[in-house]
Amino acid sequence: MNKFYLNYKNPPQTGYIRASRLAPSLDISEATLWRWTKNGTFPAPARLSARVTAWSIKDVEAWLKSKMGDE
Repeated sequence: MNKFYLNYKNPPQTGYIRASRLAPSLDISEATLWRWTKNGTFPAPARLSARVTAWSIKDVEAWLKSKMGDE
């Protein structure tokens, strides 16, 4: 399996990250991010408002740690 990591400097430790920043940080497309979310491969995002959906940094970090163990 590919090695996943957040590919940007100084990632936030808490809070939320939107698809437009998260997907490139994982070196995947936004379409892949949404597909993984839909099929349960990736954590579900939170709906922050009517027009804003984002992922919890803690959920993403937990997912990354679980993928590191899959290798």
